[in-house]
Formats: sequence, C-alpha cells, structure tokens
Amino acid sequence: MVFKKGFGYANLEWDIPNQTGTKFRIASITKPFTALLIIQLAAEGKLDLHKSISTYLPEYPKNNGNRITIHQLLTHTSGTTRDYDSDLPKNKYPDRYQVSEIV
Repeated sequence: MVFKKGFGYANLEWDIPNQTGTKFRIASITKPFTALLIIQLAAEGKLDLHKSISTYLPEYPKNNGNRITIHQLLTHTSGTTRDYDSDLPKNKYPDRYQVSEIV
C-alpha cells in the first residue's frame, strides 16, 4: 500500500468524515457501467443481446427467462416490474438479499 486516505464527508450534517472503509449505497449509478460492459461483451461476440436471459442464467425461472432478452432489460422493455410477489420478508434494504434469494 502506497497511499490510503478518505476524503470529504460521509455525513456533512453531522460532520462525519469519510474513512477508507466508508460504505456508500450506490443505488442506480451502476446501471450505465453494467450496460457499457454488456455492450462490450456483445461487440466481442461473447454475448448475444437478443437471446433469452435463460441462456446466461440457467437457474432463472424458465417461464419468464425464456421470454426476456438482454436487449429488453437494457432498454427497460422486458415487462418486469420493480414490485413483485415474493415469499421473502419485506426488507428495508433489498440490496441485502442474496442473488439466489431474489432469483
């Protein structure tokens, strides 16, 4: 390690400085990066945007996975919704679920 330091504030109102281990909820900021990487994989021929997501996520339920494409997910036209019926308990922080629980 050559240099390690936090900058700015984790909470400006309470005057709490950032530390090197400060965690942030990044929310939707990852969507453009994910889309860019997917498009790069498609350009390299490693991924087909028009194949069903079941091709790449075999554990995903086939009743929907066979009808949804990566292109549809990227363009928000897959018909999936943010609100879905689930047996999972309601969680204040849905990003704390394991991927397998959500699928």
